[in-house]
Amino acid sequence: MKRIKLCLISVLLVTFSGGCEPDDICAANTPTTPKLIIRFYNAANPTELKSVENLATQGVGNELIYTVASTDSLSIPLQSQSTSTSFVLTKKFADPITSDTNADQINLSYDVAQVYISRACGFKAQYELNEATIETDSDLWIQSIEISSSLIENETKAHVKIYH
Repeated sequence: MKRIKLCLISVLLVTFSGGCEPDDICAANTPTTPKLIIRFYNAANPTELKSVENLATQGVGNELIYTVASTDSLSIPLQSQSTSTSFVLTKKFADPITSDTNADQINLSYDVAQVYISRACGFKAQYELNEATIETDSDLWIQSIEISSSLIENETKAHVKIYH
């Protein structure tokens, strides 16, 4: 009888002392590295949002086009292994390119901090925007660019405003 009790106690100790800990699984609603949120405004009336017709977004040096849509806002990823990212924003994008198509390049510089979330989720990047500029060309459709929130820690508000 003593052996049965000893075996039962041993099994219970092993069962309840091991197993998964609560942070072994990263929950789906855990915040991850945020994307940069850009809003487009009317240059003639700076408080009014203004859609960009057939906007295509492409990272410089990247063949992948992120989006093609008529929109007044954009959500794009920044490079977490770098301190700068450049994008080409093409207005009135068409394939093949037409004479109405106009591409402007924006350059973003930032600092990156790795923020610890948990053992299961690891780290996420958090960005601090330093500068946003437009690459000069002969036919700019973007009139100006402004950083509205330099700390990029979530996707709940716009970080950059573009006036066109």
